[in-house]
Amino acid sequence: MRKLGTVLHITPSNLIVVRSSDPSTLPPLGSIVVGADGEAIGRVVDIIGRVDSPYIVVKPLSPSKLSLVSPSTVLFYRVMSRRKGRRGRRSRR
Repeated sequence: MRKLGTVLHITPSNLIVVRSSDPSTLPPLGSIVVGADGEAIGRVVDIIGRVDSPYIVVKPLSPSKLSLVSPSTVLFYRVMSRRKGRRGRRSRR
């Protein structure tokens, strides 16, 4: 787990905005966001703002996960492993 940053606020459309703790290491889109206890909260859907102070937008896995976060909560992330294989390609004959 790597530190993502602190929760800034929750938008009216139920997205979580997180202020990045380290702008030099940003999570890839689709990374799983977890709390300090390791419970999955959501996924990274966007990175917005300036390059030197980015904000990360997290979509919760379910509306009930919003009760686990509040402003100034520290969040972490796990990088998803890439799938291997040839999904979506035509087979050779």
